[in-house]
Amino acid sequence: MKKLLLSAVCAIVLCNGIVNVNAKETKSDFDNRPSIEEVKKHQEKFASKLGLSEEQKEKAKELRKEGRKKMEPLMKQKKELHEKMEKIRKENMSEFEKILTDEQKQKLKELKKEHKGKHFGKRSHHKDRKNKHDK
Repeated sequence: MKKLLLSAVCAIVLCNGIVNVNAKETKSDFDNRPSIEEVKKHQEKFASKLGLSEEQKEKAKELRKEGRKKMEPLMKQKKELHEKMEKIRKENMSEFEKILTDEQKQKLKELKKEHKGKHFGKRSHHKDRKNKHDK
């Protein structure tokens, strides 16, 4: 019974670590967003396909600018929440490691290394979306 319980706890912690790795990979994908030039090129291509007039392009530009202003405080809140969540995750992991034996701590370290290099749950839909738009 104790082994089963310990195995379940280890599985939960391991999943938590995998989710954290996924969160970091997702964040790095976000940080690698397209350059301003690429965005402008995409916008021009989009406007051309729709056949937008110069007036419509200017209105669209203003709408995007207003939208960014509205989203800015939300993006700050999102960043703050992610930081708080990361702090709690680290505290939880630290507390969990305190209940492990030295042997279990070493095994956990090895398991973390194994999963660090894997793309478990990594969202690569941004690459897929880019390819769809290029067609």
